Amino acid sequence: MRTISEKRMNGHRQQGISMVMSLIMLVVLTMIAISATYSTNSSMRIVGNMQMKDEAQIAAQYAIDSVLSNLNNFTTPVAQTLSVDMDNNGTADYSVTTSPPVCLFSSSEGLPANETGVSGAEMTYWEFTAQVTHVPSGSKSKITFGLNTALLPYMATAGGC
Repeated sequence: MRTISEKRMNGHRQQGISMVMSLIMLVVLTMIAISATYSTNSSMRIVGNMQMKDEAQIAAQYAIDSVLSNLNNFTTPVAQTLSVDMDNNGTADYSVTTSPPVCLFSSSEGLPANETGVSGAEMTYWEFTAQVTHVPSGSKSKITFGLNTALLPYMATAGGC
């Protein structure tokens, strides 16, 4: 038969084990919380980078569209720099430098005369490169676009394309 003092000693031992188990569980839960925080921060960085990439592509497309809207850029190609304000706060978020449009080649095969009867239109194939700089961070990306369009003979390009 056990004495009262033996029963008390067993109770104290069990309280010591409980404390050790509690500390182990606390360490495990802390490690899980730290891991979840790190994973969330990584995901936020990935999303931010993807958003910046999409905005850079939109800014480059805006600049290329500006170049395409002017016929002089096909006859006398020049490099241009445009500032793009994505959030409409009055300050430029992106600076886009477009290289002069490069005519890769042209072809007059299979093109019919236009509605005014002028024949000899050529299908021209162009390449545009835009260097996009995110103004606040200074990060840069280079985006290349291609275009094919029919140009009439009086729209002859400087490169003879």
